[in-house]
Amino acid sequence: MKKLLWAALILFASSPAMAEVEGVVSSIKPIHSLVENVLGDSGKSALIVTGNQSPHGYHLRPSEVKKLSTARVVFYIDDDFETFLVKPLSNLDKNVVRVPLVKAAGIPLLEARTSGTWEAHIHAGEEDAKHDEHEENDEHHAHEDMHVWLAPENAIQMVGAIEKALSETYPAQAKTFHANAAHTIKKLNALDKKLRTTLKPVEGKPYIVFHDAFQYFEKAYGLTSVGSITLSPEQAPSAKRIKEVRAKVSGLKAVCVFSEAQFSKRLVDSVMEGSTAKSRVLDEHGANIQPGKDLYFILLSRIAERMESCLK
Repeated sequence: MKKLLWAALILFASSPAMAEVEGVVSSIKPIHSLVENVLGDSGKSALIVTGNQSPHGYHLRPSEVKKLSTARVVFYIDDDFETFLVKPLSNLDKNVVRVPLVKAAGIPLLEARTSGTWEAHIHAGEEDAKHDEHEENDEHHAHEDMHVWLAPENAIQMVGAIEKALSETYPAQAKTFHANAAHTIKKLNALDKKLRTTLKPVEGKPYIVFHDAFQYFEKAYGLTSVGSITLSPEQAPSAKRIKEVRAKVSGLKAVCVFSEAQFSKRLVDSVMEGSTAKSRVLDEHGANIQPGKDLYFILLSRIAERMESCLK
């Protein structure tokens, strides 16, 4: 009897379903967090962009190239977002599964707002300023906004795509991934409900952001951003841009100007000059949050709390 029991235990322990999932790689912290939730206790995902670094203008280090070299499946937003991954991914073995989540999840994209100030109605007297903005933007062609993870609705779609890719790559764990994905979606729905309650009192109040990263969050919760300090976080805004945004802060009575964790607060202080606007730091990537399952939920809760505290 004891021999049969030991044989059964050995067989169970050595079965494929018990093997730890390895070779999962995620590009940025919010995606890594969602992947970790779907993986659960079955394994860990390696993270490429760690610490408080921004993926904008990012360059891979040798240690990160090494992470990719052992990958079986790689999750990222899109080739147009993590441009630093395009060449390394093309060099990987053809059997490595590449999952650009925007496409895999079928997320409808919003057009990036590239004018710097985008309130709905431009007064006739401001047409010259608008023309100047277009001149400054000649090299910034209209493109699509890739900050899709900042809406729980999109995160739910991505969780479905993550579950599908993991289940196809590691079929022995498919049931586990399905259960974990269902639990994660339940948590995302609860998060969405909490954020709606938090942000309801500040709907429609105008504010300025450092760069236009929060459009999906704004659309989800009825928020009113009226412009950004810079068109691209890789490029410092011109003196003309600063002057125009400063005029918007005063003219539209912007309640708050938001800076970002990875960038200098000096520019924010400059556009706030002479106004009564308040300031807070927003972080769309989770720069100062410990990577892991909880990061996504902490990240969006923190954005909502800081917006509410500044706009109320």
